[in-house]
This record gives sequence, structure tokens and C-alpha cells, in this order.
Amino acid sequence: MAYKYKVVFFGIINIEMSESMQINNLIKKRGSIRNFNDQVISDVHIKLILEAGMKAPSACNMRPYHFYVIQNKEILNQLGDFHPYTKMLKQANVAIVVCMVTNLNNNLAKGYQVQDCSATTQNILLQASDLNIGTCWCGVFPREELVDKLKAILNIQEDYIQPMNIIALGYTDSWVESKGFYEESKVTFIK
Repeated sequence: MAYKYKVVFFGIINIEMSESMQINNLIKKRGSIRNFNDQVISDVHIKLILEAGMKAPSACNMRPYHFYVIQNKEILNQLGDFHPYTKMLKQANVAIVVCMVTNLNNNLAKGYQVQDCSATTQNILLQASDLNIGTCWCGVFPREELVDKLKAILNIQEDYIQPMNIIALGYTDSWVESKGFYEESKVTFIK
């Protein structure tokens, strides 16, 4: 069901704002946040964020992911040191490590774990932004040395669980919007 909102500008123009306009604003709002304050993210919000990730599309609905939710400050500090671009994790309230599960039994879905986990990650980022929680997506896969270090920090013993990325989450006092923009030269229309 599409919700419509009437907005009146200066009493002259009457425009209906659709959900798609709200989603577009949310996409613009999402940016990579690297400074977090001490405000705690509730377990209810963490569950909503994970649920959004689990609603992402996946090949043959295999859902080839496993999540590690890190709230332990000592581990967050270790994660902030193990990778050249994860310093913000030392300030983050929570980190979600999105892992690919590679031992799928469905031949049609094999090899699509990266796409599936990327869609999952984007849903996580958008849901967090909707809750006014800042995020930063830090890539790990396909760099084997980072995958191995992260598996050691989290004590992941299973060969079929491969960390793909770490998402830093936290409230921020300095919101940064997405830097993306529409670029016509990157589009080819075939009619």
C-alpha cells in the first residue's frame, strides 16, 4: 500500500509526497559516518536493523549470511586496529559483521553470496539511517589477509563462514549525507 502525504507550500502549491519520495530522501541521507557519540543503540533497534538485512533479496532465497553483532568494547577496539580503514569502530556503539555462508546445497544459488550479502548490507545501512543511526561500511572480502585476521578476532572456526564486511553503527553529532549523484555518462538506454 502506497501512503500519500499532502504538503502545502506557502498555501499555493499542493503536492502529494509518496513513499518513493521518502525513500529517495533516506537514500540521500545515508552517508559514511566516522564519528560517533556515546548514546547506546537499543536491542530493539539492533533487531530491526538485522531484520531489514534479512529481508534483502537472495538467489533462490538461500539467505547465505550469518551476522556477528559486536557490542563488546574490547573487541570493537581490536576491530578498529586490525584494518587501515576501521578506526571509527573504536567510537562505534555496535558493529555488525556480515559473513557469507559458502556451503550452499543449491547449485542454482552457488556463487551469488557476494551479491546477496551486499543487498543485505545495503538494507542494514538504510534501516539504520531511518532510525537516525549512523553507519560506515568497511570492506573485508576479498582481501584474504583481512578475512583471516577478522576470523581470528571473532574466533570463527568454520571454513564455510567468510566475513564480507564490518558495519560500524552509532549515533552521531555530525551527520554526513551520501556523496553519490546521478551521472548521465554512466547510463546507456537501450530502447
